[in-house]
Amino acid sequence: MTAEIAISRLQRLRVEVEHTFGVENAVHEIADTTNLVTAPAATDLNSSIVALNELKADYNLHRVEAGVHEHDDTDHAVTSADATDLASAETLANEIKVDYNLHGADAAVHRDADVTDVITSPNASDLSSLVTLCTELTTDYNAHCSLTSQHDWVDVHASDIELTREQQVHRRMERTQRLTQRQGNIHGRRSCSLRFGHALQGDGVALDAEANPVDDSLQTLLNACLGGGHAAARSTVLGGGAPTTVIPVQEGHGARFRAGTAIMVEGTGPGGRNEISWVEGVAADDIMLAVALTAPPVDGDSVWNSHTSYLDPAATTTLQSLLTGEAVADTFLVLGLAGGLTLEGLLQLEAPARALFELAGVRWETGVDTLAAGTYDGADPLGTGEEVEIHWQDHGASAMSLLNCSALEIVPGVTWTQLMARGSEDREHVSRVRITRVEPTASFTADVDADFLADFTVQAEKMLMLANGRTPGSSWAVCLPRCRINAVPPRGEHGEQTASQVSIEALENDAGDASTALMRSPIFISRL
Repeated sequence: MTAEIAISRLQRLRVEVEHTFGVENAVHEIADTTNLVTAPAATDLNSSIVALNELKADYNLHRVEAGVHEHDDTDHAVTSADATDLASAETLANEIKVDYNLHGADAAVHRDADVTDVITSPNASDLSSLVTLCTELTTDYNAHCSLTSQHDWVDVHASDIELTREQQVHRRMERTQRLTQRQGNIHGRRSCSLRFGHALQGDGVALDAEANPVDDSLQTLLNACLGGGHAAARSTVLGGGAPTTVIPVQEGHGARFRAGTAIMVEGTGPGGRNEISWVEGVAADDIMLAVALTAPPVDGDSVWNSHTSYLDPAATTTLQSLLTGEAVADTFLVLGLAGGLTLEGLLQLEAPARALFELAGVRWETGVDTLAAGTYDGADPLGTGEEVEIHWQDHGASAMSLLNCSALEIVPGVTWTQLMARGSEDREHVSRVRITRVEPTASFTADVDADFLADFTVQAEKMLMLANGRTPGSSWAVCLPRCRINAVPPRGEHGEQTASQVSIEALENDAGDASTALMRSPIFISRL
C-alpha cells in the first residue's frame, strides 16, 4: 500500500551510509578521546618525527583503551623504535601504516571493521613521501578513534518522492475437533521501495584543500547504488610545459588522482575556460589524460579532482532514509536501501539533468526516528539470502556442500486421480481418490563448474535441500534426498551475466529403512 503521507508534506529525505551489509558503522563501543594525536601537522623532517613518535605511543594505547573495543587488540602493536632521523622515521611510518590498517580491518576487535579511514598513501621512501604518509596517518587515525555507533544524517534535496510499503499477510486454516474452520493471520516480512529524483550537479563546493573530502548527499547516493567511490583534494600544475596529455602536479600529489576519474584543469579550454578531461593513468606526479587538453597548462594552474562513483560488484553498502512530514506521526524510517538509478535530461535543453533513484528496502517502521540495523545481501546476482542455505551434495553423504544459485524451483509433482465406480442404474460416480503419480522435479540457475557436467555424465545420485530460516516456529526446508541431473546444463544469459540452468529429477529414496513410506519418499517438506 502507498504511504499515507502526501508527497507535498514531505519536508526532507535523510540518507545515511551503512557498511558491511547494512549494519550500523559502529566501529567502537565509545569514541576514544584520550589517545588522539595533538602534535602539529607534519611539514618537514623534524615535525614528522614528532608526530610519528606521538602517533606510535597514542596508537599503542588506543589498542588497549578500556571500553573502546570489543576486546583489546594484542596482535597489531607497533614495535619499531622511535624515530630520530630520516631512515628511522621511514621505518616507523611504514610499520604504523601496516599495523594500523590491520587494526582497523579487524572486525573481531571492533563492532564493525573501519572501511573508511584506511591508509592509502605509498610507503615512505624519501622526505616528501614521508611527510605525505605522516599527514594521512595522523588524519585517519584521529578519525578512526572517533567512530562510534552515532549516525551522521545528510539532508538530500530530492524531488518526486514516492514511498511504497508492503507487509505480507498469509492466511492459514485451523481445523478444530468439531471440524469447523477458522481463519488466522500470519504476518510475514515487510518490504518497501523508495523512488525519488535528484538534480545531477555539484554541490557548489570544489574539491580543494581537504585531504579526505566528505561526500555530499548526491555522492552518498551514487556511491551506494554503483558500489564504489573516490574523491581527493585538488593540486596545481608544477612547471607546466608543452604536452596537452600530461599534467605535472605538485610533488607527492600524484597519489590523489586515479585512472578513470574526471578532472578539471584551469584555463586550458577555448577562450581561457576551464576544461574537463579523464585520467588515463598516473606515474608518480604526472597525470596522463585520455582526452588531450585544448592548450597546455601553465605553472600554478589549478587541477581540480572529482567525486567519482564506479561499479564495484563486491559492494555491500546500503542506505537508510528518514522521511518526515508536518505531523509527528508522519515519520517513516526505511532500512537497508539499495537499488538502481537512471539518468535523464542529460542534454539539459529544457530542464536540468537528473538522477532518478529506485531503491528497494528490507524493512520499514513508522513514527520512529531511531536507527536499527537493516541488512541487505551482497551484489552477487546468483547469491542467496542470509538465512537461505542450498545443499547440493552426494546422496548418502553427510559432508555439507553449499551452493549459490538463483531462480530455484522445486515441483512436488504429486498427481491425485479420481477412481470411478458403477452405482445404481449403471451411473458412474467417484468412489475414491488416490495418489497415482509422484515425480518431484527441481531446477535452478547457477554459475556451475565442470563437476555438474560430470555428475550428469555418470548420472551421480545427489541430495538437494533448501533450508530457509534460523528461528524456531518460522523456518522451513524442502529436500529431495535422492536425485540426479536429467539434462546437460545449458549456458545462457542471466541478468548481467552468464549462468547454467540445471534440471533435476527426484528418485525414490533408498537411504536408511526403506520399508517405510517416510524413508522411501522422494521429497520432504518440513516446517520447523
